[in-house]
Amino acid sequence: DNNSCTGIDSIHIFYKDCGAYFYIPNAFTPNRDGLNDFFKPVIKGNIEQYEFVIYNRFGQLIFKTQSTRQSWDGTQKGLASNSGIYIWTCHYKMKNETGKFLKGQVLLIR
Repeated sequence: DNNSCTGIDSIHIFYKDCGAYFYIPNAFTPNRDGLNDFFKPVIKGNIEQYEFVIYNRFGQLIFKTQSTRQSWDGTQKGLASNSGIYIWTCHYKMKNETGKFLKGQVLLIR
């Protein structure tokens, strides 16, 4: 400062492991604006088994993957899917946990 005084301070940051995390959004907007363009679970932790499937309102298979890196882009056979509700199912097993099965809906917004 103006009086030639100096000061030192420190901060300690501790990492807290909150364990495994699995979340599936309920809507997405595949309009290529870089925000929410793809639909898939948000996962933190080690997945040992995984299958994510999406169906249209008629029960027809739209998307299926066993890779946590793949996501649905809102298309079917290369064509843009209509706005609306789609059904998803997800079988997964995190390391050191029992397998789980979830199902729900996602709203595709165009």
